[in-house]
Amino acid sequence: METRSSIPINVYWLKNLLRFTVALSLFVSLTDMAIADGKCTGVNCDAAQKICYATLDLDPISCGIYYGCCYGQPSDQPDLPHGDSECRNDPCGPGCPSDLCILSGQLQQALTGQAQITTNVAPGACAAGVLSVLVAKGADGAVAYSWWNLGQGGHGWQQLDPTVRTNVAPAAALVGRYLWVVVRGTDGYLYLNQGTVNKPFVGWNRMNFQTDAAPGIASSGKTTVVVARDRSGRLMYNTWDLGQGGGGWTEIAADVPTVSTAAPALVGGYLFVVARGTDGNLYLNQGGLNKKFVGWRPMNFRSPAPTGATSAGTTTAVVARDTEGRVSYNWWNLGEGAKGWTALGPEVRTDVAPAASLVGDYLFVAAVTRDGLIHLNQGTLGKPFVGWK
Repeated sequence: METRSSIPINVYWLKNLLRFTVALSLFVSLTDMAIADGKCTGVNCDAAQKICYATLDLDPISCGIYYGCCYGQPSDQPDLPHGDSECRNDPCGPGCPSDLCILSGQLQQALTGQAQITTNVAPGACAAGVLSVLVAKGADGAVAYSWWNLGQGGHGWQQLDPTVRTNVAPAAALVGRYLWVVVRGTDGYLYLNQGTVNKPFVGWNRMNFQTDAAPGIASSGKTTVVVARDRSGRLMYNTWDLGQGGGGWTEIAADVPTVSTAAPALVGGYLFVVARGTDGNLYLNQGGLNKKFVGWRPMNFRSPAPTGATSAGTTTAVVARDTEGRVSYNWWNLGEGAKGWTALGPEVRTDVAPAASLVGDYLFVAAVTRDGLIHLNQGTLGKPFVGWK
């Protein structure tokens, strides 16, 4: 019996060894192509297709995009999935998580500006698809951003036009790979900059709005919303679709409890806004864009600082620091109640608001420690996180 039972086991391992050998040889051909031109533009998609469709039994769509390749078109191959066509032309770019870019050195070539940044205010964060972006104010008030694809490291800090500077937290939102950054200038006006990640931006444009607090911004689909408090204390929002102008400022509620920045999260055309009240508690308001909101409801969390919010699909997450500087998060799905607050570990403490971005149900949380450095924690909602880095 022992002899007969050992035969299938040996055959099993032999088959997998063969599969691994074939996969390795195909992978070497892929990396050779990438390293040869140093740009990831010579990726051998035929070899990648064999890996994705057969050798490793991986999901063809995610695997294909992972290697920066696309297979077929709906018209000529309706029965086969097809990837993001932009990934073939720019497999190392935002939204195309090709590991070949790291092997070829293009990731290092893309690094510009500082490897680290120090700041004394909260960062801003956003995500779309597999792409995440972090924005931060440097010591000189100029704003920079860093980005990464899910499963990869950051691409370094790229500074935006330094002619506009801020002394409060910047905010950012993504529509696909198109990044919106909004800041309060030192003159008290809001300024908006925009552009495709890792490409030139259009420059700062002044918005017709003055505020004494940092703004918030959120996107869902092609729609973007900016939330800010005017100088009289009213909480307002403005919204637009990609390629169109803003629709004008609308007041969220007359009884705004906020004493500082409000954090928005957008799910389709439904807006969630979190604000800190004068009593130190966090409050949530919500409603459809250009419709009546439900009113402010307490969130059972006290904080001496503003909060952060993010969304992906129908899921919304809120991050906040408690009275001792520890960071916690809460989350919910559209139409459901909140899951409750979860602490993210006491080893990192912050005096300012944390920021968050959500990729599916995977949450990135950024916090500025008291030495001015930005630390990142991450993990799946409702499960253990990896720890602060």
